[in-house]
Amino acid sequence: MNARVSTQLSGDGFANALISGIHRVIDDQEILNKINVFPVPDGDTGTNLSLSLGAALPVLQQADEKHLGTLLAAVADALLDGARGNSGAIMAQFFQGMSDSAGDLSRFTPYTFAKAVSMGNDYAHDAMSNPREGTILSVTAAFAASVANGAAHDADGGFAELLGNALQQSKQALAETQEQLEVLRKAGVVDAGAAGFVQFLDGILHYTLHGHVDQKIPDPNEFELEHAEEQMAGEVHDLDFRFCTECIVTGNDIDRRHLREELSQLGSSLVLAGTNRKAKIHIHVNDPRRVFDLAANYGVVSATKADDMHQQQEITHHQVNQAVAVTIDSAA
Repeated sequence: MNARVSTQLSGDGFANALISGIHRVIDDQEILNKINVFPVPDGDTGTNLSLSLGAALPVLQQADEKHLGTLLAAVADALLDGARGNSGAIMAQFFQGMSDSAGDLSRFTPYTFAKAVSMGNDYAHDAMSNPREGTILSVTAAFAASVANGAAHDADGGFAELLGNALQQSKQALAETQEQLEVLRKAGVVDAGAAGFVQFLDGILHYTLHGHVDQKIPDPNEFELEHAEEQMAGEVHDLDFRFCTECIVTGNDIDRRHLREELSQLGSSLVLAGTNRKAKIHIHVNDPRRVFDLAANYGVVSATKADDMHQQQEITHHQVNQAVAVTIDSAA
């Protein structure tokens, strides 16, 4: 990359960096699934993050010149539509914050990038009904703080140095998650969502340094997984709320604060991402229909989904023995 690219990041450059980061997460999704123990050890964080981030690839891979502000708005919208799970919804809101900060920018400088990342971190925290240390939020906060510090001191290395230092701080925050949540300490792993964010940053840095998308071979020993290859971290436990429930609400002026207050009475792990025109709901409940009915009071409800986390736990930890039937069409 030339000196101008290293000190200013255009829409095209940022798009390619994001593509590299997304491919890194996709490559590592099985590792992330194996260390997924919080909030539920259902072994799907890597899959959810890969599908969530992968929803932005069609936007990022368009061949035409990319205006940074327009690109980020399209990415944030695609991530909101494709968000799955806690981590996916948080990532969508992180990029919504970056998009709102970037506005009409045609390219990032270290200073404007730091502002966007800081707003993204604020949005991610605000999306949670009960933000917890030891999760992806701990890493987004460390990343934002390091980028802000580096931009303030105007590092000579431009984005390569800025992102390199921020990645190291993010890795340190990731290592500390194991001691911040008892369930992680007991399982001997770091938080899966936080690890996914670090891998995303690692892929971005790879493009910044080398100028090409990183598609690496997964390392089964990453994140110090202290379990046999065929085993999953954590253990099956009883759930207060059984269904991971998600939907999108589209409206003209969604009162997100009031919607959050009402939803918080129904269950746990609430993440409310998006804007006052389109919001993504993620929440763990026992009656998904109540979520969909409540959301309908705020706009048009679509993309409804309810996953049985109790069943997911049993399948993930090989506690279900059931026959599988395959049906085919005779003419075909």
